[in-house]
Formats: sequence, structure tokens, C-alpha cells
Amino acid sequence: MTLVGPRTTQLRLIARDRMVLAPGASIRAQGVGYGSNARHPSCSDGGARNGGMHGGGPEGKTCGDYEWPVLAGAGGSSGQHDGGSGGGSVMLVCNATESSAMELNGTVSVDGQSGRAFTSGSGSASGGGAGGSLLVVASRLSGSGTLSADGGAGADGYETDDSNGGSGGRIAIHAYQPSRSDFTGTVRARAGPAYGSWSPQAAAGTVYWCDGRVSESEAALEGEANAHRCGVRRLELDNGDLPETPYYPQLSIAGGRRRFVIDELHLETATNLSVQAPPDFDSVAAPGDRTSLSVSRMSGPGLSGSPLVAKNGTDWALGPDPALPVDEPFLLDLHSVGVEPLGRLKLASVTVTRRGMSLTVRGELTGVESLTLDRGTKAHLTSSGGSWVANVTDDTTGWKGWACAAERAACAVQTNGSIVRERGWYAFARLQLSGDASLVLDAGVQSLAAAELSMQGAATMTALGPRTTQLRLIARDRLILAPGASIRAQGVGYGSNARHPSCSDGGARNGGMHGGGPEGKTCGDYEWPVLAGAGGSSGQHDGGSGGGSVMLVCNATESSAMELNGTVSVDGQSGRAFTSGSGSASGGGAGGSLLVVASRLSGSGTLSADGGAGADGYSTLDSNGGSGGRIAIHAYQPSRSDFTGTVRARAGPAYGSWSPQAAAGTVYWCDGRVSESEAALEGEANAHRCGVRRLELDNGDLPETPYYPQLSIAGGRRRDRDESVGSGAA
Repeated sequence: MTLVGPRTTQLRLIARDRMVLAPGASIRAQGVGYGSNARHPSCSDGGARNGGMHGGGPEGKTCGDYEWPVLAGAGGSSGQHDGGSGGGSVMLVCNATESSAMELNGTVSVDGQSGRAFTSGSGSASGGGAGGSLLVVASRLSGSGTLSADGGAGADGYETDDSNGGSGGRIAIHAYQPSRSDFTGTVRARAGPAYGSWSPQAAAGTVYWCDGRVSESEAALEGEANAHRCGVRRLELDNGDLPETPYYPQLSIAGGRRRFVIDELHLETATNLSVQAPPDFDSVAAPGDRTSLSVSRMSGPGLSGSPLVAKNGTDWALGPDPALPVDEPFLLDLHSVGVEPLGRLKLASVTVTRRGMSLTVRGELTGVESLTLDRGTKAHLTSSGGSWVANVTDDTTGWKGWACAAERAACAVQTNGSIVRERGWYAFARLQLSGDASLVLDAGVQSLAAAELSMQGAATMTALGPRTTQLRLIARDRLILAPGASIRAQGVGYGSNARHPSCSDGGARNGGMHGGGPEGKTCGDYEWPVLAGAGGSSGQHDGGSGGGSVMLVCNATESSAMELNGTVSVDGQSGRAFTSGSGSASGGGAGGSLLVVASRLSGSGTLSADGGAGADGYSTLDSNGGSGGRIAIHAYQPSRSDFTGTVRARAGPAYGSWSPQAAAGTVYWCDGRVSESEAALEGEANAHRCGVRRLELDNGDLPETPYYPQLSIAGGRRRDRDESVGSGAA
């Protein structure tokens, strides 16, 4: 059965009881849609030498309804000859009764027509036509045939004036009785191949299964997301073995539709995943008027090569509904996932990332409670993003109630219908970094909280700078840093020549000053350090940046435990050498601040707030290192004997001719806790209720220096008491 075109309206082939297409038989509507340079008004013009566009293309350049396709394919652009015509639009119907049956063992094709070559002189080839629309509606469907809505191929042009193929069209199959397992044939909507030098390749279209049917009342609960009463909604995207392309299949939001639900997304080949925001999206006047797409399950070999972006004005939900019980974690098996500042991503309550994928959150992250970053994952949490948890007033003992307490995380607060949210706060029930997973925290990220925070293997957490405020890493029950794992805030404090107003300028070629220096030239609270390290003085290059300020907290209950076997560093950055001409080296940055607060502490790791090294200058214009920073450890249960690792706040070494050497900073232990009444007897001398107060001063094997570590008396404090001073003091 062959259709003759051009025809831009749908042809309906309807059977009441049975429709049978035997092996070898065919229904063909190839190249009978829109002609050269023609298209439906909702479709876009691809431009010279491009193919027609339908189910896929550049962002916002597609058309047609993927669930109920009716548009004929667009024609390709003309060259020296007409462009290929698009595929036709065909509807096959056999649904009069429950026993009505459709058996498709032959071929049904609404492919686009190929473009035409032109090589006999200066001139271009014409583009291929887009695939058309095939809509199948049956009570029961079976068979092993081929259903296709492929785009027509591009063609050879003179020299490099080759052309692109047409995009894939759209196929939708609505089977009232679940039939996908009974139809074993091929269903495809691939693009036509681009020819020769043309790039980028056209995109695939869409294949949609509405498999089985639910009641009207069930469908009504989902509104526009299930207008066709589908049991299982499956979307298949496949561009065969064609080259990768930035063009991609898209779900058109024409007609004001905002909500889409896909139960199964199958990617046979890699593709970009994104949906459009409403054209009138306004984040201020109407922040809730957004496009949302929910995908419960994902499969296919193309997943690992596919990037997903939750664009501004769009909501993505991946994985089973977080409100439902789950038997196993949801695998986020994509090449990369990004969330734009006004985008939203909702993940399954228990989510594990694919090994080697990347995750960048600049917008809103919700739903996920337990997040595991598997080996090779590169995650980036930014200051414009955040994870939001419900403000559950009756969940005072759960992780959400804890996370929503002051300075734990950002929580949704309902105020006159609007949602007020803070950015730069992230919270989870459980966050685990495995293997060599890496997590980068932007300069404006203020807090990362989890009931359980675990870093295994060679996992790294890196704070970016410049950041002059404290980063808080908070765990309710357990904070584990395994051997080989690290938390690093090195050289992310104050930049070259910059410092907190309470800190002093060391002068030319000197390092930044923090915990030690000339008399009266230090800054910061040795018992409760919060200042980022000062930057070194500039020379011919900028001075080294100071170390960052990090607080590790795990003290919610008496049994809360922190185990530090890896490395936590807030070291300053080294100065830079200059030896190629007359000029000075720059100074090293001062060590930053590390504050540890735990009910119980153990481990054998390394905690450091060392200054950055000085550097080699021209002739004798060498520079000094930065002073050591400040570390304070507050352990409510006596823990100094249980932590057998290294804790240091040494200066960075001066280089060459520079003298005097920078001074060490301070390491303070508040080991054990006394009652409020006992602490009150000492007033300001024991504001933190310390059991044993131990101060350790150590500058390693660096030369003796008249500079020295100091206890700042900022804020009018006059009384200090230390039960012991470490043996490293000089």
C-alpha cells in the first residue's frame, strides 16, 4: 500500500476486528510529506544545506507531539536541486473492542526522502527530508515487522558543499493490552546520515510506547502527564551508528503543556538530554511556571555517553518516587548531569553515581537522602546551588529535623505560597565518596551536612577559593575519613596582600601572618579559630594565598564519632620565584584555620595548617614563608590518646637569604568536657568547658627566629589557662 504525495494531513487506516500485515507486505508513505523548504508552521527551518527537522534538532528547533504524532515530516533545504520531501503521516487503528488485534509482520515506513547530489559544477547538494509521523493504536498488538520514521540522507555537493540528512520523525504505539513483549520487530526514528564534510549530524526522532492502559481515575491523578491513560510510558532514542551530534531528540512543549512523565527511558545511542523551559518563564513573577520531566527508570548502552542538563526553568526527576520504598539504589548511569542556577533536579532517595561520571549542581537538588559518589565520579557543588529538605516539624528525631535546625541546611519555608530558600547549603542523610571520587565545593558553599559522612579510598574533597568565610562540614552520627582520603582547603583563603582586618601586614617579601609573627602582629582565636589565612606579599608575581577556614563537626549526641585517618589540610600556598631579572620573589600565604568539634575522636591521620614556603628571588631578593595557622580540637570525650596522627601548624620555610624565619602557629586541644558549673568557676578562661587544655607549639626543623606564636587578646579577653604545653615548644 503506497501513499502518493505531497500530503500534509494524516492518513488513517482503520480496522474494527483485525489488521494483519504479513511478512513481506508493506505500507509506505516515504517522502510524501512537506516538500523542499516546506514545513508545518510549528517546525523550524534548518538553513542552507540542512535537512528537514521534526523529532530532533538544535535546542528549541523541533516540533510534533511525541505521544500522539500527526505532523508530516519537513522538507530538506534546496541546493541546486529541490530538497528531499519529508515522510508522511499515517495512523493505524484497531481498537473497537477488547479483542481487536493488530498483527504487524511487514513494513510500515514514513521515512523522509534523501537529498539530491550536485557535483557537476559550483553548487550545493540539497538536504534530506525529515521522518514523518506513525501513530499505532490497538487493543492488542503483535508481530515482528519494521516500523520506521527515519530521515532522508544528505547528499554529495561540489567540493565541500555537501548536505545534512533529515531528522528522525516520531512514532507512538498505544496498546491497550500490554504488548511490547509481543511485538518483537524493529521500531526506529533515526536521522538520515550527513554526507561528507557536513557537520553536525542530524538528530534522531522519538519512539514512544504507551503500553497497557490504566483507569480514567488513575490517569486523572497525573493530569496532563497521562492524558492517554498509559500503563507504562517508554521513550526510546536511537540514532544508530551515526556520529555523535550536539543536536538531540526533544519533547515539544507546544500548546502550553508543562508536565511530562516517562516510566522507562531507553537510550540505544548517546544523546543530549534536556527539555525547554516555558517561553515566558519568569523566575521572579512566576517561579513555579516550569517545565517538568519525570523519568523513573533508565536503560541502554547510550546512557554512559549521554549528558543531562536541568536548564533554567525546568525540573527533572530521576529514579523512583522518593516517597516509595526501594529495594536497591538508583544508579545515575549518565555521562554527566548538570543543574543550572534556576534548574531543579530531584533524585531517588538512594542514589549511586556511575563510575567516572560528573555531577555539577548550580541549582536545586532535592529528593536524594543517601548519595554515593562512586569511583571516578567528579562532583561539583556551587554557591548558587543547594539541596533542599522539607521543614518537617514532627520529625525532630530524624535526619531531616536535625538538618533543618539552625545552620545545618537549607529547608523549604512556606510563606504566602512562595518558597524562600538559601543557596550554598547542602544536606543528606548519608553522603559517601568511594575510591578516587572527588567533590569540589565552590567558594560560596557555606555548609555540607550529613547524618553520616564517609570518605573512602583515595576520595578527595576540595574547597575552592578565594573564600574568607568558614566552610562547615557537619555530621550527626559519624564522620569517617579513611586512610588515603583527604579534605583540602589549601591556598584558598585571602589572596596576595590581603588579610582579615585584625591581621597585620608583614611588609615587602614577607609571608602572610596568622598564628605567629612579630610581637603583636598575629591574629585569630587559638581556642576557636575561624579566620582564613592571610596572603603573602607580592613581588614580581602575586603572593601565595592563605589557607582556608574549615570546621569539622560531629557532636550531635554522646555517641557521635569522628574518625580521621586521612589528611585535612588548610595550608597556605607557596610564594612564587622570580629569577629572570631584577625583581623579588613573593611571600608564602599563612596557614588557615581548622576547628574540629567531636563527641568522640579517633584516627591516625594528618591535620595541618602550615604556612606556604618562601621563594627564590633575583640575587638576594628572596622571600619568607607564611606563618603557621591555627588548629583547635574540641573532643567532648577525652580523645587525645585515641588520635595518634599528626597535628601541626608550622611556618613555611624562608628561602635563601631571607631572615628572620616565619613563626609557627598554634595547635590547641580541648580534651574532655566539664560541667557548666565547673567551667563557670573559671569564667572566660574556660568558655568552652574544656577538661584538659593543651597548647602545642612546633616549627619543625626550621631555623630559630625572634618571631613566635601568640595568643590573640582580641575582644578584650585577659585570662587564659593551659594545663600543658606540647614538647615541640621553643
